[in-house]
Amino acid sequence: MKILRHYCIGKKRIAKFLEKYKVPYSKLYDDDDEYVFDLEEGTEIYQIFKRKFPLQIELHREKIYSKEDLEQAEWLSVRSFTEKIIVDELDDKTVEQSCYYRGILWTSGYRHLKQIGKIQAEKMLKWGNRHFFCGFDWGCQNFLFCSERTRKLLEGQWNGLEFIEAVQRKSGKNIPDIYQMVFKTELPIQAFETGKGSKEIQCELCGKKMIYIPDCGIYTSLKIKKEYLKDYKDVYNTGQILTYNRHLQDGFGVHIVSKEFYRFCEERKMNRGLIYEPIEVV
Repeated sequence: MKILRHYCIGKKRIAKFLEKYKVPYSKLYDDDDEYVFDLEEGTEIYQIFKRKFPLQIELHREKIYSKEDLEQAEWLSVRSFTEKIIVDELDDKTVEQSCYYRGILWTSGYRHLKQIGKIQAEKMLKWGNRHFFCGFDWGCQNFLFCSERTRKLLEGQWNGLEFIEAVQRKSGKNIPDIYQMVFKTELPIQAFETGKGSKEIQCELCGKKMIYIPDCGIYTSLKIKKEYLKDYKDVYNTGQILTYNRHLQDGFGVHIVSKEFYRFCEERKMNRGLIYEPIEVV
């Protein structure tokens, strides 16, 4: 496992450093001096960077896991980084949620999302031959979708996994070959071990309990008590109880699968487009 620190810095002398040490970078915009780059924590170049630019703070950190790390894990979170399902919004026919923040220009924040209807999509998806899973085009990772071919491979293999067809927003008809994967078994808040950065908090809006966890390695900061993970053939979800900001941050949930799910998909070369991260069981 390694930790990448992501930077976006607007200083011309940063460019000299990046070029001298051959650090790959891009510009935020073609005509400005905002440099976007990653540095691996613990490397010699990272140490030199910290000495030369001690006041520069990363945008965020990301834990990167090797195949060996994933194969050794008993339980893992899973989500899609392939974003293909075009959904304009989640309206009140699809979800119930609590608004805790309203800002300018129609910006709002929501928590405690609960799905009550089928996902309404704007556009159909064309699956490639090696394409089995995908998510929303605007990055919401609380939802996971698959093709008809994938549904046939997975259905009946895993306890608590159901498939719901997505529908076209205008006609309300089912969209062929697009299924939402629903992880029906929701872990209670008592299943989570807190401490060392994570803590149980209360939503200031309604008093519901939530779990606050650090923003680096959100998924691997989760610690789940082993008595709540009963069988490798089970799949779970955390519910929308997780947050990495105690005030102005939406809640989110995580899908949880066992090593058997990971191996099943890996053996059939289905893991393309999925992100797995180990979860600590205590």
